[in-house]
Amino acid sequence: MILVAHERTTSLGEISAIGQPILFGIEQGDGMHRHNQLLICATSGTLTCAEPALEVSLDEGGSWFALKPHSSDLTAEVSGDLVPVAGICKFNILGLHDAQYRFCFSAGVVNVPVMILATVA
Repeated sequence: MILVAHERTTSLGEISAIGQPILFGIEQGDGMHRHNQLLICATSGTLTCAEPALEVSLDEGGSWFALKPHSSDLTAEVSGDLVPVAGICKFNILGLHDAQYRFCFSAGVVNVPVMILATVA
């Protein structure tokens, strides 16, 4: 499982197939810095009509429930010559401390490296 550090961009690796989840957790900050937002973006590659899917487990993977993105803009196609953000989605994770997460795309065309930022903003 990938551990996402507080306020640092972390690579989740590459997603090259629909329904290929990446499991991760979020490093817990002190009481002043509990995370309430996850920003997940694709940095290059092909991302067409993709639907982000984030699931959360509060019982160490025994059961999972889906979170809907707070906002999402995941319809761009990006040239291999450029490295802008191909798409970004934001999830509200307020109150989900000590959870496990898994992220994938549930539809669309994907072949992208994925980055994540856990933030209090």
